[in-house]
Amino acid sequence: MRNQFKGFYTPKANELANLWENPNTIFVFDTNVLLNFYSYEENTRKDFFGVLDRICSRVWLPHQVVLEYQMRRLEIIDQERATFDRILNCFSDIENKINSKLIAELKIKKRLPILAEALEGLLEEITSLTEKFKEDIFKKQRNLKPDVRSHDAIREGFDKIFDSRVGEPFSAEELQSIYTEGSLRYNKKIPPGFKDSKKSGVNDYVYAGLEYKREYGDYVIWKQILRMAMSEQVHNVVFVTDDMKDDWWYQIGTKIIGPLESLQTEFYSVTNTSNFKMYDTTLFLKDATEFLNAKIEESSFSEVSNIIKLNREENNNSSVDDLNDSIPSTTYNDEIRKKAMEALANLFNTNKEYQPENSWRKALSSSSIYDDLFHIKISPNQKDDKLDDSKGDDFIDESDTKY
Repeated sequence: MRNQFKGFYTPKANELANLWENPNTIFVFDTNVLLNFYSYEENTRKDFFGVLDRICSRVWLPHQVVLEYQMRRLEIIDQERATFDRILNCFSDIENKINSKLIAELKIKKRLPILAEALEGLLEEITSLTEKFKEDIFKKQRNLKPDVRSHDAIREGFDKIFDSRVGEPFSAEELQSIYTEGSLRYNKKIPPGFKDSKKSGVNDYVYAGLEYKREYGDYVIWKQILRMAMSEQVHNVVFVTDDMKDDWWYQIGTKIIGPLESLQTEFYSVTNTSNFKMYDTTLFLKDATEFLNAKIEESSFSEVSNIIKLNREENNNSSVDDLNDSIPSTTYNDEIRKKAMEALANLFNTNKEYQPENSWRKALSSSSIYDDLFHIKISPNQKDDKLDDSKGDDFIDESDTKY
């Protein structure tokens, strides 16, 4: 029965181990996986590159993936840098709210002089803490991010790993045939890519004389993977994508079970491969620790998992898909903002240098002003709050899963 309905099954545990060890296994990565490197902190990128180095002789990228990466790289770098500007704006907003909203508009000095003195003291300390935060943490973190005009070490790393391991493009005739076929498939909700039908005509582009329709990007990638997997030298294919839409994954509620049956059935019907395996980046790195004995920090798992979850939430909340389907943008910036606020709050409450025993601190100790300023609760005994470091709580991908 399993052989007749292989699309309903994922590899068994022993098959999974062989898949990772087999020299004829090809590891394929989606565009979003590459672009997400620009959102990772330095240690996470280092861990991921370490895994890629271990399998560098077995990696491969569809031509469409590399083209999309090159077309969007600078845009993503600029977005990441803009995040730091938004953090600075948040600090300015805090100071402005105290000055204009609380002290000036409410005429606190005349009505409540004691509270006014407390607010002025708070403002002075916040300004001091903000400047310290900028010098000690903020500038160093910003300098770790590439600039649109600076050397891109991330792309240089990709150039080395994927050198001579990129597929060929389709011809103009092949692309037109794929677009026609894709339209028919999308009308019938045949995966992958039908969730991108809203992108029709939006930001289409021409490269090397060929017209690329953005709504069919995923389907072009899929067709290039299938073409590669038809080679007799390919026994297994692993596809890593952080696109969590349900035109790739089978989902029950918020739980992702595994790749869609129809994708796997199509894959096995047109190739002679033994196994097809799909991962998101979190689970890919997790299995790399088991089957490659790769050393990956817990913080790397946490960061990758958080970014995938934030992207998924953003995609679910968006009425119209935009250029940021698979990369962190507004929601991710909010998360960075939260980190900044927590770091500032921690300095405020734990550093003895900033613990004056004066009247303004006592006056504000029972008020809610901290909540209004930081959007988080601050108390003198506050400990560092850690962001959710779960690894794929919404992902069920057990070996030998049957739908």
